[in-house]
Amino acid sequence: MDRSLARVTFLICILYIASILHAQPSICPDTPYLELIRQGSGQWIHCLHQLPQKGESSDRLLKPQSDPYLITPKPKRFDKGGKMLYLFPLAPDGRYLDAAPYKRLRIDGTFPADTHIFLADRDHYLKESNIPVTLDNNQTIDLWSLWKRLDLRRLKYLVLLVPGKEKVSTLRLRFFRVLPAVRPSALSVWLWKPKNASFDPLEMHNLQALYIQMGPGFSRFARKAIERHKIIWGLDGDPHDIFDGSRFIDDLRTLKTLRHRFPHAVAGLQVDIEPYLLKDFSKNRDAYLKRYLQLIRELSQAARRFGLKLSVVIPFWFDDLYIDGKPIAFSVIDAADETVLMSYRNNFDDLLSISRDILAYASAKHKAVKLGIELKELPDENHTYYRILPAVPCLVANAQTPRTCRPLKKIRSYTVPGNHISLQGRLSRLLDIISRGIAFPSFAGYVLHDYEELEKSP
Repeated sequence: MDRSLARVTFLICILYIASILHAQPSICPDTPYLELIRQGSGQWIHCLHQLPQKGESSDRLLKPQSDPYLITPKPKRFDKGGKMLYLFPLAPDGRYLDAAPYKRLRIDGTFPADTHIFLADRDHYLKESNIPVTLDNNQTIDLWSLWKRLDLRRLKYLVLLVPGKEKVSTLRLRFFRVLPAVRPSALSVWLWKPKNASFDPLEMHNLQALYIQMGPGFSRFARKAIERHKIIWGLDGDPHDIFDGSRFIDDLRTLKTLRHRFPHAVAGLQVDIEPYLLKDFSKNRDAYLKRYLQLIRELSQAARRFGLKLSVVIPFWFDDLYIDGKPIAFSVIDAADETVLMSYRNNFDDLLSISRDILAYASAKHKAVKLGIELKELPDENHTYYRILPAVPCLVANAQTPRTCRPLKKIRSYTVPGNHISLQGRLSRLLDIISRGIAFPSFAGYVLHDYEELEKSP
């Protein structure tokens, strides 16, 4: 009797532990790892196919910086019954090539004129398939024309299918950036409390545009800003808007009225929704993100009906969250007229590193992107990686039926200090960043967060 009781007690303890450190079956159902990010009272989860090495990004991409980027890959050869298939790896084992910033791929080498050429990204590689591509007269592939069919951030192989038994000489692959001259950076700012704001920062800083919170004080401040020759955007948004976004229609009506009076000064509506701040986001991630994207598409159509533009604020890591096989950031860019990236870092190199794939995609789509710069004090950002283990029974409070959970095994963690994200109190570094342009056609300037911090600056 005592032994049976001990066994029951031991099982209860095991189940209790599993119920504390576990993932619901709906969280990251198709990936073996997850990354939990905590900052202040907020937390986010990234689902990962591969665990990054220390110092690498979570997607384990190889991110070259040179222009051109040159590789001479050694192919694998396969006899395909009268044809030879050459498989050229574009990145080391277990990694993918991030070719997003590169506009063209030139193939230098000798191979028959009737050779068929293909590219494979991660998804096609996993499915053992590929996409046919075409060379121009200069032996060059227009990479940006392939975004609809390939994820250029995760290229895996170049494939050549050669007729007969003819051989392919050593190939050299050159990835080229085709970028415009750097333009001076336009500067904008977010203003959340127009009712209490003064107008001094408009005179003190070279601000070209303002994103002003809709509501009390909006119209008064907007008119004053327009008198100072500023471009105006209405600003609104809340995570709960994914359930009912009808208030944005009222915003568009207000902006249309203002635009009728000032047709060249009122640009449109900017939405800052951030659905990942919902308390139950982790359990309903895909469903909420689908709601979010549907709302953005509906607002895009509504803005056009009102003769206005739509701007959308997103975090930089939205290019690493996929819905229906496509990064959320890319879907937002497709729908919006302008995207503003919360690319909060305290130096230019890091800011560009986390932004460049989105800038590249938007450039290919002829869309505008602005980069956000944080001026307010921020808490530290804590990252923890977990391995998701097989499902086990677990105890869930008030559950009427048995539940299963997937225990999490902690692998490692690290912290990004808040002062690595914010430029608070670092005016000289801020001036250095905003003095630099970025050589992507999509780059449309910087947005400072926020107006209240500018009021405090000397």
